[in-house]
Amino acid sequence: MQSLPAVAGDKDEAATLAAVGTWGMQLHTFRLPDLSPAADEALGSDAIPRSVLLAVFDGAPFLLCALGDGQLYNFHIDADTGRSPFLRTMSTSLVADVIQQL
Repeated sequence: MQSLPAVAGDKDEAATLAAVGTWGMQLHTFRLPDLSPAADEALGSDAIPRSVLLAVFDGAPFLLCALGDGQLYNFHIDADTGRSPFLRTMSTSLVADVIQQL
């Protein structure tokens, strides 16, 4: 389970969202502190989510999910609702190549 600060990028604030990847090939986001469901996403893959991370890039919250087959799904999410307007996928080897170039 991974959580996201209340104000994107503000580490001193309490988290407002948590994310969980399941054996059912789904991602779930929950509102904190009561763990009420915020959103569910079917991954559309046969691979199990191995790691999830809620992170802030340039002030925008993202949910990253690495799958057992090497794919990386990333969702730009609404920090208030936990819902995702779009999904992108890429291979984890491509991500490693991009990071090495930085």
